[in-house]
Amino acid sequence: MSTLVTFRKFTDGDVIALFPDLPTGQETDGNHFIMSYMHIGQHGDAHSSLIADLTPATADEYSDLKAKLTSIGYDLEVQSCFYSSMVSLIKKAVTAERLFSLEVSLERIYNQGWTLTANDFRKLDDILMSRHIALELGEVA
Repeated sequence: MSTLVTFRKFTDGDVIALFPDLPTGQETDGNHFIMSYMHIGQHGDAHSSLIADLTPATADEYSDLKAKLTSIGYDLEVQSCFYSSMVSLIKKAVTAERLFSLEVSLERIYNQGWTLTANDFRKLDDILMSRHIALELGEVA
């Protein structure tokens, strides 16, 4: 079974592997932490908002880190699309606070002209609204 991963880079160029499907169980203010991996420090917890806050790394930028993860046993499914990453995070949200946090991130990213088209933004907004409704109706476990 493959492990979903997205590679992002910090402003200094360091690349981090984020695993949106591997929550660490930690939570602060409705925000979740997920498993991460970097060359220095290796495995650790990372705030899930890094997926939205950091720039996606290119295949050339993350190739060494991907090779390292593969060498230690990971079968990776690389999720490079911001849209797909956001859909995954929205579907995992189980509190109104977490959905609000994602909504704020989404609006900020859209307003900054990041990788979202107006159509993608509308679709994500619809998914957020559906998730809010499901939470209100108690349909989210």
